Amino acid sequence: MTTIDATIVMLYLAATVAVGWRYGRSNRSRDDFLLGGRKMSAWPVGLSLMVSWFSAISYMAVPGEIVAHGPLVLTGLAAAPVTLWLLSEYIVVRIRTRQVTSAYEWLDEWQLSWLASGLFLCVRLAWMAVIVHIVAAVLISPVGFPPFVTAAGIVGVATVYSLGGFRAVVATDVLQAAIMFAGAVLVIVCLSPQATGPTEWPVQWPAPSWNWSPMERVTVPWAIASAICMGICVRTGDQMAVQRYLSVPTVGAAKRVVWLSWVADLALTGLLVAVGLCLYTTGTGGDDLFPRFISSGLPVGVTGLVLAAIVAASASSLSSGINSCVSTVAAGFRNPFPVVATVFFGIIVFCLSQVIPLVQGNTFELCYKVVNLLQVPLGGLMLSALFMPRATRGGLIAGVVASAAVVIYVNYFSPLSFLVAAPAGLAVSIGCGIFWRK
Repeated sequence: MTTIDATIVMLYLAATVAVGWRYGRSNRSRDDFLLGGRKMSAWPVGLSLMVSWFSAISYMAVPGEIVAHGPLVLTGLAAAPVTLWLLSEYIVVRIRTRQVTSAYEWLDEWQLSWLASGLFLCVRLAWMAVIVHIVAAVLISPVGFPPFVTAAGIVGVATVYSLGGFRAVVATDVLQAAIMFAGAVLVIVCLSPQATGPTEWPVQWPAPSWNWSPMERVTVPWAIASAICMGICVRTGDQMAVQRYLSVPTVGAAKRVVWLSWVADLALTGLLVAVGLCLYTTGTGGDDLFPRFISSGLPVGVTGLVLAAIVAASASSLSSGINSCVSTVAAGFRNPFPVVATVFFGIIVFCLSQVIPLVQGNTFELCYKVVNLLQVPLGGLMLSALFMPRATRGGLIAGVVASAAVVIYVNYFSPLSFLVAAPAGLAVSIGCGIFWRK
């Protein structure tokens, strides 16, 4: 990495810290810190929701999956309109009927907010640890930065501007969305003169499969079913999403947050698919191809901008995740010290990131084996609480345990496709809620 590239990355990091400091001075209450005073505008919150999930994991996983296995897994995007309609017309409306800070306050009736909060903390801390590992060890280390130092720096920056509260997180997310789009476009522009993409279906890509066989790695029906189940679970049970539904003043604004985040997500995913198709003609590999190209195939200055985009995606996700963890603790455990909790979670994320290399699988599979492993049990628990008022406490707990057992078995101990885990786990969770009723 040249001095120019390093300077671009450092200037970006300094700018995000400055934003966090500025907004941190305007917080006057816990609602200001955790929800922006519940008066945020829909469009920046929608971008923030997209950026929060579109971390460095996505930046590497999508091109790597395209190069190694083709675009079949992305056929699940066809299910997005159905998922988002259910979310905006039913789930978000139900969540907004109560003045809560954390989604898990819905479970107070069953005295299970502690269970949901614990599941969420496990999900988000694991997710943030994977992000730090990928950025530090896989993406940034090839250009000359030591992984340990990079991990500490990214977590430190994200923690510092998280201290500015929810408004600081959203403000930097908007800036980072622009950088992420620009980074993907720059890679495409640099690759397009020599990249033609595959002229025919490559032999190493599995042929499109339209059956329901659970033994094939990816089939179109399972990709769609998994996308629907995972999309609903993530956007219902994840405090990082619910926090954004609650930060805007009206139900209509919350619905716009859902749809705006999807439009931005679809646009950036499309750009990263194009990056993967362009990378296909530059060499062989999967997850490692994009990092190798960044370190040696981009002009001076452009490398810095692309790395800034990756760091932007990562720091944004970390800050959103840390802020959501703090809001969960503040609401569920009545913690009066959000600043102390912010620093504490930053330290935990850094420590966990050092053990992530022990998990096997490519980045896309890592999303299911670590990042989203407990999203389905958590989402199923929240859906049952929102729409099954007659469910019993024992039924909800049984649903979480059974669902967790199913997703762990499918992902780690069975020959089944990883795409089977979400539909099977959600079906078991909802089934337990229906079976055990008052």
